[in-house]
Amino acid sequence: MENKKNERFYAVCTSLVLTVLFFGIIFTNFSNETFNVVGDQKNLCYPSFMRLGFYLRRGIFSGVDISTFNGASEFFSRGNLTTMYPIAMLFAFIGDAFSIQYIMYSLMFALHFFVAFYFAQRLGTRFFGLEKHLSLLFACSCLMLYSYEIWYTGFALSTMLVVPLLYTSLSLLGENRKYNLLLYSIPYVMAFTTGYITISIILVGIVFLTTCIFIVVYTDKGEVFRAFVKYFSIILIAGLVCLIYYLQLYRYVSRIVQTSGNTLTQVWDLSLNLDDIWVVPLASYTPSFIIEQYDALTIGVVWTVALITVFVLRKRIKFDSKKRIFHNVLIGVNVLLLIIAFGNTTPVITWFYSLVPIFGHMHLPIRYMMITLPLLYLVVCIEISMLPNLKGQKLFKNLSIALVMIAITATIILKVNPQKCINTNLFILEIVLGAIVLFKVYENGWNNIETVLVWCVSLILTAGTSFYSFTVPNLTAAYRETDNIYYNSSDLVTLNNYLNNDTTKLLYRYVCIDEDKAITPYVPQNFSWLNGTERDISNYYGYELQLAWPKDYAIVSNGWFANVNWQYIKNTRGNFVILTPAYIEKNQQFLDSIIDWSKSDYYLSNGMRICTLKKYVPSYYAGNSDTLDPRTDALDNGYFYSPQLLNRDMTRFETDRSRYFYAEINSESESDVEFLPYASPYYKYYIDSQEVQPTISDLQAYLKVPAGKHEIKILYKNRIGTLGGMVIIGYYFLMVIYGTGVTVFSIMNKKRRIINK
Repeated sequence: MENKKNERFYAVCTSLVLTVLFFGIIFTNFSNETFNVVGDQKNLCYPSFMRLGFYLRRGIFSGVDISTFNGASEFFSRGNLTTMYPIAMLFAFIGDAFSIQYIMYSLMFALHFFVAFYFAQRLGTRFFGLEKHLSLLFACSCLMLYSYEIWYTGFALSTMLVVPLLYTSLSLLGENRKYNLLLYSIPYVMAFTTGYITISIILVGIVFLTTCIFIVVYTDKGEVFRAFVKYFSIILIAGLVCLIYYLQLYRYVSRIVQTSGNTLTQVWDLSLNLDDIWVVPLASYTPSFIIEQYDALTIGVVWTVALITVFVLRKRIKFDSKKRIFHNVLIGVNVLLLIIAFGNTTPVITWFYSLVPIFGHMHLPIRYMMITLPLLYLVVCIEISMLPNLKGQKLFKNLSIALVMIAITATIILKVNPQKCINTNLFILEIVLGAIVLFKVYENGWNNIETVLVWCVSLILTAGTSFYSFTVPNLTAAYRETDNIYYNSSDLVTLNNYLNNDTTKLLYRYVCIDEDKAITPYVPQNFSWLNGTERDISNYYGYELQLAWPKDYAIVSNGWFANVNWQYIKNTRGNFVILTPAYIEKNQQFLDSIIDWSKSDYYLSNGMRICTLKKYVPSYYAGNSDTLDPRTDALDNGYFYSPQLLNRDMTRFETDRSRYFYAEINSESESDVEFLPYASPYYKYYIDSQEVQPTISDLQAYLKVPAGKHEIKILYKNRIGTLGGMVIIGYYFLMVIYGTGVTVFSIMNKKRRIINK
């Protein structure tokens, strides 16, 4: 018992030290928000975290996102957003409640980093008999993955859950207290909801496979059936909890988004070339064709030598045939995925594509290695512990000397003739560190505390470099101000001054166009999620596209950024566009016909101009596409428009901006009313509490309202989506109550036993 306490204390201390090392610069300078300024963290992940908190605080967990794609997208039905993960939900809620979103977002990653590192050490020592220094090596080996995957929230959470989920699964097998068993389903529900559905399923599947093999290999024969029953019951509970949620995601993708699977050509194209094999030993190497996840393949120079050593000496490692099967399966899965990562160099990727439903069609099957690599590190660490003593082997001394010579030569050559494919400084660093570790192997052998500690230091240094390349803590406030309008207080004032000109407008529609960059960098596509404006705004686009917008909206929107359908914008009474000077100059004649330049004297600091669009009568009413609306006070609050009514004719309006839209109309004669956001197939329309069928034309809903005072209600009613969210949230609440009860019961039971003694 004392030894277990020491192991736990040791694991806690090392995990805390590493977490502080990596996140310290973020913790000590929360005002310098750099965690969220690169790539998808800037464009999607952090904004979605803020929007999640916004919705949860208002009791919304199913509905349309009125602020992107003109209300066509459904925030909680997007299979690549982290919206149902309990830690993210809790931290986003707290962040929104106290306006500390960035702090809570950073803490969420730090918490997972700590937990993943802790359980990696505990997994090795408790279940596989590794000594503490080898368990530390296993944990440090996973750091490179954690550091790289930080660029995308769903990937980072999935990667950092692999080891804790496996630890929980193996702990379950030895759990004899029946009242605790239900709690073991929690990590699996979390795994199912990390935020990128295919990766979540692979996470559960790989851990399931590993646990099943472990049961067969490590469990006594008489306990195998009982262990399987116990384990399957937990998987079944978690699966049932998430089933409805998954069904609604599938329905949204298949019926609404109607996304098509990736073609074999796409899968072939998004792969590495065989000459890029250098990415495996070298973090400093950049492949000839850069694809997402290539960094995740990097294991380092020392790990490459270790793998070769283990492979060559495997016959001298003595363990029974069942355990060898366990190791071979986990190694084999990684080798298979590595071969697939190199595309059509071999026919394996074609076989994988044709024979594996859904998962074989992933355009980047290399992504699966973020889940499988930790298990490779685990089994190789186990085999390193069983290697014969290789102390004094001159091979490692010679390799060490060779690496030093390579470092010296590279320093000279790369200074004179730099190569695009090599980061010189990082290359020299990792080569020198590799030389030091291999020399320690020569002096002490692989399974030596001093050797392993030096090896761990080299892994930590390399992982830290990767971590800070994505979290970029060196970026200044001046950079952020020029990179993202959200951080430029002057431009936010300009934009808000523009929006406050019209007090009758409750929702502004806009589009930002920068022809040079499809994904507009300065005004992010999901800018509205950041709550940077005093009035609600809705972009005609958003980010990302593949799993976000309905197919009919994609067709109407011309399918990609900057390919604007101006007729659709006219029909939905778009309010303004943000344009670059170059775009205005290039399209001056056309813009003169749609922009009111007299109301467009608002400039951002980078030269972009906020331009007011002229107001047109929708072609459904006018019969043609270019009929200007002569009325300045036409009923148009951003949600409802009428060609006959004035603003004063709407006596009341309410909305939660997602599921509920209410208007009270008072008119002297029958009138037409258009609902300006996208007409979701999940909307139900009511006039005076009586359901009516609107006319749907060009993605918009048109209603006939009788003369007199009437109420219009539009309600979002996606029963399966709402039920899926309710089941998961209800499950979390029940588990909190149940877990609290179990804890109290355990404490009271323990005290009772002490008193009885």
